[in-house]
Amino acid sequence: MIILLLLNIFLSLVVGLLGKKTIIGFWGNFIFSLFLTPIVPLIYILIAANMGKRTQLPLSK
Repeated sequence: MIILLLLNIFLSLVVGLLGKKTIIGFWGNFIFSLFLTPIVPLIYILIAANMGKRTQLPLSK
């Protein structure tokens, strides 16, 4: 049981580090992944990273 708790904390730290450039930052992602599983914030980080890479097409008149 303690091993699972330590694994959850470790994975939450990893998710926090991956999401430090998102809107909620390291601490937001870390706390979010502690209360939920680290998978949910990781999905959020991946979606946010893809949205940041989108390019806008120039507007034509």
